[in-house]
Amino acid sequence: MKRNFFVWMIGSILMLTSLSTKAEQLNISFTPTQISGAHYAPNHIIAVWIKDANNNYVRTLMIYANKRKQYLYSWNANSGGNITDATTGATASSFKAYSINWNLKDYKNNTVPAGSYKLCMEMTSDNKQGPYREIDFTIGGSSYTDTPADGQNFKNISITYTSATTAAANSLLTDNYVKLFSNPSSGNLFAYIFLEQNSETTISAYTMGNRLVFRKKTRLNEGQNRIDLKSDANLLAPGVYLLLVETNHYTIGNKFTIK
Repeated sequence: MKRNFFVWMIGSILMLTSLSTKAEQLNISFTPTQISGAHYAPNHIIAVWIKDANNNYVRTLMIYANKRKQYLYSWNANSGGNITDATTGATASSFKAYSINWNLKDYKNNTVPAGSYKLCMEMTSDNKQGPYREIDFTIGGSSYTDTPADGQNFKNISITYTSATTAAANSLLTDNYVKLFSNPSSGNLFAYIFLEQNSETTISAYTMGNRLVFRKKTRLNEGQNRIDLKSDANLLAPGVYLLLVETNHYTIGNKFTIK
C-alpha cells in the first residue's frame, strides 16, 4: 500500500511539473542586427520590456547590459532601472536570435489584466541612444501569432499569445486536483483544490468561447484547499465553463456546469 501511494505521488509531481510551460503566456522571438558605424559593434547592450497602453512600465523581460546600461535611455526612463525577475547578462558580443517567454505577470508578480500592451526593444553599440522599437499587442481572447515587419535593427519578430483556454486544452483537467461541487450547480459552487506545495494562486473561470467571467487571487496551501465560489457562480448564465487554477509552478483545472 505504501509503495502504491509513493508511486502515485511521484507520478503526480511529474505530471504537474510538465504543465509549467502550458499556462497562458506570451512568447516573443526576434533577431537584432548590427548597427552600422557603431563604435563598439558587434558588442551591444539590449533590453526588452513591456508597457501598458498608457505607457506605464509593466516589467523588464530581458536585459544584457551589466555595464553602460545608462545608455539604454528609453528603458531607463520607463523602468527606472527595474530588473525584477528579468533575464539578465553581460554585454552581448555577437548577434543571435532571442526567444523570451512572459508569464503575463508584472514586476510585482501580479497577473496583468487582458487588454492592449506594448513590446519595447532597445539596443546600442555606442555611448549614445541606439535603435528603439515599440510594437502593440493584446492579451486576452483567442490565441494568435503576429509577425511584424522588420525595422529599427530588429528582424524576424514573432509574437505568440497562448490563451488560457488553449493552455487548458493541453493542461491537466481532472478531479484529482480540482474537484467542483455541486456540479452541475445552480450557483452553490465550491472548488476543492489539491496542491503539491504552497503557492500564490490565480483562479479564473472562462466560457467555452474563451471569455473571462471571473478571476480571483489567493494564497493556497499544500494539500487540499476549499474555495467558496458561490458569489461568482450565482452571476453566471446557464452553460459549461472552465475553471483554471494557475500557481507559481503549473496550471490545473476542470469544467463545471451552471444549470
